Amino acid sequence: MIGALSPTAAIAGASITMKLPVAAITMVFNEAVFLPIWLNHYGSTFGYENLFVIDDGSTDMSVREKTIANLVSRKRGVLDELHRSKTISYFHEELLKYYDVVLYTDADEIIVPEPNLGLSLRDYLVSKNASNWINPIGLNVLHDRRSERPLDLDKPLFSQRSYVQFDQAYCKPVIARVPMRWPPGFHGSMRPACYAADLFLFHLRAMDYDISKVRSRNLNSVSFAEDSLRRNESPQFRMREQEYLNLYFSTPEAEFERARSELDFSDRLEKIKRGPGAGSPVARVPDRFLNAIELTTVHPMKGEAGPGRPDLDANSLYAKAISRLIAQEAPGRNTLCPCGSGKRFKHCHQQLVHPK
Repeated sequence: MIGALSPTAAIAGASITMKLPVAAITMVFNEAVFLPIWLNHYGSTFGYENLFVIDDGSTDMSVREKTIANLVSRKRGVLDELHRSKTISYFHEELLKYYDVVLYTDADEIIVPEPNLGLSLRDYLVSKNASNWINPIGLNVLHDRRSERPLDLDKPLFSQRSYVQFDQAYCKPVIARVPMRWPPGFHGSMRPACYAADLFLFHLRAMDYDISKVRSRNLNSVSFAEDSLRRNESPQFRMREQEYLNLYFSTPEAEFERARSELDFSDRLEKIKRGPGAGSPVARVPDRFLNAIELTTVHPMKGEAGPGRPDLDANSLYAKAISRLIAQEAPGRNTLCPCGSGKRFKHCHQQLVHPK
């Protein structure tokens, strides 16, 4: 049985007899549409108390969501994609001390196992003991504006959207039970790809034209560090609105007409093994995925703290300690770490602030 172990208790020196199963991390800035979907999807299978949201200075009230048990707040500044990927890599490694598996996705990335398996995402990840890291199949959800209306957020996604497009760049190694070192964009790592053909990462960025139009303006408000600009990281953030929309809503009608009937991309994976250029075929989403992604308001957390469920107050204290570190308000190297471990900061959480 999994004990009521919280990260705070573990860091403070409590004996660890068994890790918790799965945790999920995301990092957001003004994601009023996508953050509730992310919380609903991962919270309903992992438990909301096992979700960690790093807020990069949101101003739209989206992080006031009551179901965010672990909110890590950073001071808003310029976006340095390299620093961001390093910070999350080390945060992921820290959580692996208390969880068997930890995944990171952006708020618009939803991972779903093949419904015919009859497994929840949590059960799928717990049962995949042979894979220390996983690259799910990356699929961009498309909006066929010829026949599909604007999204109704009170209905499941795939009752309103019928097509996805394979995207090699989104076959990301974002699920791991071992430390990862992700580069900017999280599209790879220092480890070789380990594809899972029965696990899908649905990228919701272009699921709706009107939502994307508003999001484009939000992305334009982000200021980048000079180093990120020099490396041309996240160029879509700096596109003009119409340029952004043209990029993601220009699938030719012929692509929809010859769409595959199944989400079988084994041929694409074989091409990837031989080199880049696997192509981006469109597929129709099978009916069995109809209720795979809910867009409804996040369900409230249920139950009381007890066996099998971490203490939410303790988790919140843990999140505040990590928040202080990520906000770069940490103490001196030789003073005690604020997480409560009893260790000096240089031997504990300094790496989260100054990853090598």
